[in-house]
Amino acid sequence: MGEKLNIEMQRLLYAKPSFTVVAMPDFFIDHFIETDMTIEDVAREFYAVAERGGGNIFKNTQHIRRGGCAANFSAALGKLNVNVKLITLANKLGMNILMRECEGVDLSHVKIVKDQAITTIIETKRKGRRINIMLSFPSILSKFTTKNLEEEDWETILKSDFTCIFSWNINLRGNELVREIFQRVKNCGRGRTYLDLGDPSNRIEELKDLIKILEKEEFVDALSLNENELRRVYEQIFNFKGEKDFETMIVELSEKLNPRLDIHTPEYSATAKDGEITLKPTFKVKVHHTTGAGDSWNAGNIFGWGLSLSDEERLEIANSVAAYYISNPYMKHPSRIELIEFLKKQG
Repeated sequence: MGEKLNIEMQRLLYAKPSFTVVAMPDFFIDHFIETDMTIEDVAREFYAVAERGGGNIFKNTQHIRRGGCAANFSAALGKLNVNVKLITLANKLGMNILMRECEGVDLSHVKIVKDQAITTIIETKRKGRRINIMLSFPSILSKFTTKNLEEEDWETILKSDFTCIFSWNINLRGNELVREIFQRVKNCGRGRTYLDLGDPSNRIEELKDLIKILEKEEFVDALSLNENELRRVYEQIFNFKGEKDFETMIVELSEKLNPRLDIHTPEYSATAKDGEITLKPTFKVKVHHTTGAGDSWNAGNIFGWGLSLSDEERLEIANSVAAYYISNPYMKHPSRIELIEFLKKQG
């Protein structure tokens, strides 16, 4: 960043954001199991325990915290002082966790229910890179539909500047949910719409139907994908499996799909529309954990979009929010002041 841009960026980041965001529908209680072992070592430990008929593995640390893409995204935006409202389902224990770990988030639209979505996350290493394996039980979130929305929810959605739907992959009627909410936003609301798929590997038939929607309809403004999700979508559109340059895939996809594509990978992020692409390298930081990195990136992306930054600036802010989070030993999201200090430190 040049000195002039630094001053302007600081002015924007210091000012309290005026835009509003709605995020839905997923919140999980996350049970983390973290280890410095490689995935191969973990597998050997599991087999060894099974061979002796069961037992303990002590080479790990564990904790319970807030999870789910919409909830993590909301927490990151709340820390940046954005007016964000979370619409989800939680039991009483889950609600207590949300209240404890979602500083600055409006939780008045959370529905208290008996069941709770839960994920066990094993964070380990593979080929020198930290990875996560998530064993998820989406519970009632898999059946979340517009029937779960009350009149007050719709009023909030239609008045918001951004409506964001996450974890399409866990919803058995995800295409219906996306269509019903986003079409109503476009017909009756004022906001922009943002869709994050989650891993679609087990929902290929539904993904094919979603792609048809994204090729023909214009009610999704931006589609957020990581590198795995990018490959799955590309494979379905171009009937191609194999190695191919990511930049080429992004450009070709952007020429086929109506939404702007916002891509995040460990090495760089990108945004593309109608064949025009902007790339930005990620920050090189020590990675303490990977779970929630994409949610943090999405929060920074919406933050930059809400501030009307250029594509390059928006990607840099998204990268910085994610980098701060994954490099923080306590899985902490940055405040606006901490974000500014991080950018200064990175030069």
